[in-house]
Parts: sequence; C-alpha cells; structure tokens
Amino acid sequence: MASEMLMEEPMCLIQNSTSGALQVNSQAVKILEGITQPVVVVAIVGMYRTGKSYLMNSLAGKRKGFSLGSTIQSHTKGIWMWCVPHPGKPDHTLVLLDTEGLGDVEKGDPKHDTWIFTLAVLLSSTLVYNSKGTIDQDSMNKLHFVSELSEHIKVKADGEEEEDSALDTEYISFFPNFTWTVRDFTLDLEIDGKEVTEDEYLERALMLRKGRNREVMEYNLPRQCIRDYFPTRKCFVFIRPASERDMKQLESLPDSALQPEFLEQLDKFCQYVLRESKVKMLKGGHHINGRMFGMLAQSYVDTIISGKVPCLENAVTTLATKENEAAIKEGLAYYVAQMEEQVVFPVEVAVLSEIHGNCEKAALQLFMQRSFKDEDQKHQEQLAIEINEHYGTVLSKNKSTSQETCQTLLTQLSADMEKKLRNGVYMQPGGHELYMKDQKQVLESFQRTPNKGVMAEQVLEQFMDSKKAEAATIVTADKMLTDVQKSLAAERARVEQLEQQRKAEEERRQQLEQRMRDVERSHQENIRQVEAKMEEEAAKMRQEMDRTVECKLKEQEKLLQQGFTEQARVLQEEMDRQQKQGKAREEKMQQQLREREEKEKQRQHEREEKEKQRQHEERQREREEKEKQRQHEKEENEKQRQHEERQREREEKEKQHQREREEKEKQRQREREEKEKQRQHEERQREIEEKEKQCQREREEKEKQRQHEERQREIEEKEKQRQHEKEENEKQRQHEERQQEREEKEKQRQYEERQREREEKEKQRQREREEKEKQRQHEERQREIEEKEKQRQHEKEENEKQRQHEERQREIEEKEKQCQREIEEKEKQRQQEREEKEKQRQYEERQREIEEKEKQRQHERKEKEKQRLHEIEEKEKQRLHEIEEKEKQRQHEKEENEKKQQSSCLIS
Repeated sequence: MASEMLMEEPMCLIQNSTSGALQVNSQAVKILEGITQPVVVVAIVGMYRTGKSYLMNSLAGKRKGFSLGSTIQSHTKGIWMWCVPHPGKPDHTLVLLDTEGLGDVEKGDPKHDTWIFTLAVLLSSTLVYNSKGTIDQDSMNKLHFVSELSEHIKVKADGEEEEDSALDTEYISFFPNFTWTVRDFTLDLEIDGKEVTEDEYLERALMLRKGRNREVMEYNLPRQCIRDYFPTRKCFVFIRPASERDMKQLESLPDSALQPEFLEQLDKFCQYVLRESKVKMLKGGHHINGRMFGMLAQSYVDTIISGKVPCLENAVTTLATKENEAAIKEGLAYYVAQMEEQVVFPVEVAVLSEIHGNCEKAALQLFMQRSFKDEDQKHQEQLAIEINEHYGTVLSKNKSTSQETCQTLLTQLSADMEKKLRNGVYMQPGGHELYMKDQKQVLESFQRTPNKGVMAEQVLEQFMDSKKAEAATIVTADKMLTDVQKSLAAERARVEQLEQQRKAEEERRQQLEQRMRDVERSHQENIRQVEAKMEEEAAKMRQEMDRTVECKLKEQEKLLQQGFTEQARVLQEEMDRQQKQGKAREEKMQQQLREREEKEKQRQHEREEKEKQRQHEERQREREEKEKQRQHEKEENEKQRQHEERQREREEKEKQHQREREEKEKQRQREREEKEKQRQHEERQREIEEKEKQCQREREEKEKQRQHEERQREIEEKEKQRQHEKEENEKQRQHEERQQEREEKEKQRQYEERQREREEKEKQRQREREEKEKQRQHEERQREIEEKEKQRQHEKEENEKQRQHEERQREIEEKEKQCQREIEEKEKQRQQEREEKEKQRQYEERQREIEEKEKQRQHERKEKEKQRLHEIEEKEKQRLHEIEEKEKQRQHEKEENEKKQQSSCLIS
C-alpha cells in the first residue's frame, strides 16, 4: 500500500455532526478500504493542550502533520487519522489516531470525552495516555474514564450472562497496551534516596492502599482498573523540549534548537511504541486490515449514536458476517474464473475432475484466508454449495458440447451414406453388404477421432438406434439375400446394438462414479480445511489465554509482594476459571468438528442415495424410451410395408403424370425464355434511350458553353468600349460599369440556378433508375426463389426419376448462370458508363471552378482599378484643395498689400 501517496497529511476519522453527534468521515473510510495490509493502531488520549499531536507526528517520522495549536483552546476535534507505512514491519500499515483533548470546558456534552476515550481504547492496539507534571492523585482523578469503561463497553452480546468477576479477564484479551507519557517532568526519579526507572515510578504510583473505607476505595478504584485492564504498562517522562518562548513554534524548530535530553527521550519513546505495538486484533486473535478497521469504527459509532453500549462480540459478529460473505464471493469468483480459463470443451471426465479439484482447493484456501468466526461453518458450506452448483453447470455444458461435437462428426462421416441412400444405391441387389461396409467404416472413423468428450458412446448408441429401421428396409429390399441370411443380419444388428448399449451404460456408470468421487474429495478437502482453520483458531485462543494468564501471574506476584493476599487469591480464581473456560471452548470446538463430520457424512450419504435414485430413474426412463422406440419402429416397419405396396401402385400413375409434367415444364421453360428475351430487349431499349438522353445533354452543354463564350467575347468588347468611354467621361464610365456588374451578377445567378435545377433533375433520374434496377433485381430474385421452391416441391414428388430431373435442373441452372453472367456484364458496362459520366461531371465542375476563379480575378482587378481611380481622385482633390489654398493665400496677401498701399496714401 502506498500510504504516503494516499495520505500525505492526517484526515478526520470521527467527527461531530451539525447536531453534535459523532459520525464517521466517509472519505476516511474509502481510504481505509484500499488498505489490505494488517494495521498497527496507536492512539493517544489526554487532557487538552498537553502536546499529544507532537508525539504523533514524531511516530510518523514527520515534523508537521497533526495540528499542534498554540492557544489555550483545544485544537484537535474528534479523532484524526494518519496512515503511513510501518517503518519497522514490512507489509504492515501504521495507523496513528490523535484524539480530541479531554476536559475542554467549551464542550457542551459531558459524555463526549467518555466516548472519545472509549473509542480510542476499542480501536487501538497501543493506547498512549499523555499528561503534564507528575503522576499524582490529581492526574489519577482526571483518568476517571478508565473506571467507567466497564459501563461503556460490553464483552458479550445481549442475552448472554456476564459474571462480574470474569469481566477483567475478558477485557485483558482485547484491551491495548498502555503507555503513560508525562510531559514537562522536572523532578528527579528517586524514591527514598534510591534512583528508580520510569516504569517503577509508574508502578509505585499505581500501588493500592489497604483498607475498605470509602476514601481508600475511591483512591484504589482508578489504580485497580488500570492494573486490571492494562496488564502491559510502560512509562516515559519528558522534560520541556524548549524555552517557554519557543514552545509556540515547536513544530518549526530544528532539532538543534531542542533540548538534547528531550530528543533522546523522544527517540526511546518512538522506538518502543513502533517495536512493541502489535497488529490490531479482534477477540479471538483475528488480525484486521484497513478495510476491517473502517467497518469496525463505523460499527462502534453507529452503536453509540443509537444510544446503546458498544459490544465487542456484536462488533466481531457483524464484521465476521460481512467478511465471510465477501470471502464467499471472492472464492466463488476465483473458482469460476479459473474454470473458465483452464477448461476447453469438450473435455474428458478425469481431466475435468482434476481441474475442478485444484480450483476448488484454491478457492477454499482463499476463503479460509479471509474468513473468521464462521459459526457452524455455514459460510463455508454456502461456498461449497455454490461451487458444486457451478460444477454441475460445467458438467452439463461439457455434456452438451460433447453431444453436439459427436452428432456433427457423425453427420459429416455419414453424409456419403445418406447420399447413396437417397440415390437408391443400397436398394439394389447386394446393397445390404455395401451398406454394412460403409456403416462399419463410419463407426471406425468415429472411434479414431480424438477429443469427442464424455457423450461419445451414448451419441453413437442413439445413432445406431436411428439406423435400425433404415437397415431393416435395406435387408428387405436386397433380393440377393436368402431368408437365413436376412435372419442372421437382423441378429447381428441386434447383437451390435446390445454391445453399444453396454458401452453407453458403462460410460454413464463411469461418469456417475467420478461424480461421486468428486463429491467425496470435496467433502474431505472441506473437512481438512476446517480442521486446519479450527486448529489455527484454537492456537490463537491458546496464545491469547497464555498471554492473559501470564499478565495475571505478573499482577498476582506484585499483589503478593505488596501484601494484598485477598486480591491475589481472587486473581488466582479468575485464572483458574479462565483456564477451565479455555478447555471448555477447545472441547466445544472439537465437539463441533465431530458433529460437523457426522452431519457431513450424513449429507454425503443422502447425496449418494439421491444420486443413485436419480441415476436409477434416469436409466428407467431411458429403458422406457427405448421400449417406446422399439414399438414405434415396429409400427413404422408395418407402415413402411404398406407404403411400399401403395408406392408401387402410384408409380404407374406417377409415370403418366410425369410425362404430363414434363410437357408442362417445357412449355413453362419456353415461356420463361420468351420473357427473358423480352426483358433483355427492354433493357437494351432503355440503354439506347439513356445514351440518346446523354448525347442530348452533351449537345445542350456544348450549346451552353458556346453561348457562354459568345457572352464572354461580348463582355470583353464592352470592356474595351467602357475603357474608351472612361477616357471621355470618367463618371459616366463608373456608372455604366456598376450597372454592368449588376447585370453580370444577375446573369450569373440565373445561370447557377439553371445549373442547380439540371443537377437536381439529373439526381432524380439517377435515383429513379436505381430504384428500377433494385426492383428488377428483387423481381429476379423473387422469381429465382419461386423457381427454387417449385424445384424443391418437384424433388419431393419425384423418387424414381430423381437423377434425370437433377440433370435437367443443372442444365437450367447453367442457363440461368449464363443469363446472370450476361446481366452482370451489362451491369458492369452500365457501371463503366456511370463512371465516365461521373468523370465528365467532375471535369465540368473543375471547369466551373476555373471560371469562378477567373471571375474572381477579374473582380479583384476591377476592385484594384477602382481603388487606383479612387486614389487618383483623392490626389486630384488634394491638389485642387492645395491650389485653392494657395489661391486664397495669394488673394489674402493681395488684399493686405492693397490695404498697406491705401494706408500709406492716407499718411502721405
């Protein structure tokens, strides 16, 4: 799992909804669904603003991740998750859970902290409790959640009795390892002048007081709960990592800015947690992966939302049901995929059985790897039933494929016999001997052909049954055989039929025995897998029990050392009771296994009896069918004899009718030939008309081209005339030029409209011709179908003169083919003509494009000429304007001079 790619930063796993209730983040569950590796879950709890997030980031090997915060408010809300690859355990995922700080005064629900602490205990395999200062009575009082765990966690489901004295033992089997971290620790680890370890400091803080008064009981309660619920305990103390000023920016400080002693303590903490934290397990020692962890969190939160108390057994049962159902689907899908990949139909029974056994074994192993807590192995039985049903489908498909293959092979091998039978070859003297020789050759070829499958002998039996009446008719018709030889032939045929029936029965018996062996092998494999699974679960339970007993023995030894003899005796009784319960569970599992074996043997016996009964009924039905078949054959033989007598009577009448039909057929043939000639004449006439129309269109196009050229010459003459007029009168020329352009555009538009109309008409005629051609072809095919239908009818009516009629039919077909070839040649000719027309049309289109381009160039030249004239006019206007300005300037100067002269005259 690429955890770093999936989760580059933490994500909220359990949060508060808008209504204040807890809810699981669906996005986090999706990420967990993609984690198939076992998970090691480390959760941290403690009072708010005690530095829990910093420890989680250190376990992840990151400086930043979980938000630290630097104010008096609790920064982390709910439970946040960070999935990273485990640094010390390959193929494992480390899941870090940072919880909301306990004791926040801003919270409205007083039970909120309790549920956060409870979920941390239920979900983790290592629980870190973080506090500040020292381990004193105040810190113990703040850990009151521990003493309330028995009220918020149930071990057994509703309806099952729980003994109070056994509760602690039950909790030990699934509660996480407990680690107490003390932050900002400033004291010396000394007691009575003697240096102690951090663990000894914790154990001294957890020592009980003697006495039974209320004060002593309140003092002992949280300590007793910690000792009972968390037998594996560890303690770490940390000095302040940096100065008070630098604590606000702790996550951005380099290691050089932190206290060396703090870094050393932090390294020891991380190494211990990563080394000693186990894979998260359910009750019973079942490891869980990311997908199961997400379902477990969802189950606990749903229970809390519903107002109930989370129950370990219910959660395990729910999780087991989902996993076992998914394991059934996964195992069945694997079996189906492997069978489809390895089986190539048809296949022999032994080969198919071997493939089935290997695939079933692998599917069961896959199921066993994923399943757990499969009470009474009902899910395993369901998988076995579904695999058996699919195997039955595969067997049926193998039989049907083998049957189709064998029937097709016999049809191909006996095709020559069928042809000879239709032609009456076997109805001649000596025909029976030839028939038996050909049949023997067919049977030998069939036996030599490999890969026929499991239905070869049964299909061959059906084939020989179908040939009995046919062989009897040939024996009767063979005049070279004496009565004795006919009797011997009938007896020999009966012996061969009995031998083939024996072979078919032996084939069915082998298939039944193989099916029973498959069922027995499947039963034995299921038993073996169950035994291995139960031994594995028993070993896990023994390990769990041994671990619990070891923890209790250590706790008992400590109690005895401290003088608490009564508590040690109670603890010993709990251990004795637990050992008895463990032995009882093992005996119960052995009893369940024996009962399962007995039930399986009973079911196996019932299946065998049902299979034998089914096989017996099937054989009985086959015998009844054969008896009905023999009775039917007798009736058919009698009907055949009567039919032959009537046939001989009809033959004479049929000869007369045949001569009449031949005359009618000749008459119809002449009529068809006349119609075909008439149709060909009409085709040629239409072709001539088409050619004439084409020539007419070509002449029209040439005439139009000539008119267009004349107009073009006229336009050129007019252009010259306009050029001359332009020199005489520029404005008049421009007016006439615009008028001419409008006329040209109108003519061009009219010409294009006429051109489009002609093209539309031509397309319409082309479509009509294609429709007529399709109609003609359809009529020809219809006539051919009618002729073939009449021919088939004629073949049914004919028997004796079939060969002569087939020769005449072949002659007719040759003529039809000749006509068809002529039609095809004409069609090719018409296609070539259409292609020539298409080329001509394309040439005309290119010609029109050239003309359009020429017009465009002329238009551009005109535009340039207009632009040039416009520029000349502008220059002329500019020049006139300048002349006028100069004239005005001279006039002004002249007036000024005159004024000056008048002024000088007045002065003088």
